[in-house]
Amino acid sequence: PQTLDEDGDELDALIVTSEPLPTGIFLEAKIIGVMKFEDDGEVDDKVVVVPADDRHTGNAAESLADLPEQVIRQIEHHFTHYKDLKKPGSTIVKGWGDIEEAKAIIRESITRWNEK
Repeated sequence: PQTLDEDGDELDALIVTSEPLPTGIFLEAKIIGVMKFEDDGEVDDKVVVVPADDRHTGNAAESLADLPEQVIRQIEHHFTHYKDLKKPGSTIVKGWGDIEEAKAIIRESITRWNEK
């Protein structure tokens, strides 16, 4: 809430969990990094978080490096291909950033919100 990404939408958070979560819930989360993402030529980064109280990931994951490589590859594959039927090639995973980069993106998005 009260953030704006460079695409003009609220900043997105990607929650990595061991179990599915219901849509629209609020939960305490821990930042572990950021996925640098481009959608239709616009920056659409995803702050990567884990639930703060999840014993399977939250308590064990302090950074993206703590996630299994397979999880990172699955996330990349999903975001690279989820629009393939509508608009192939319109999404690009540009890379990954650490916690400090994620926090900087959050601060920038709060500033953007406050200046609107």
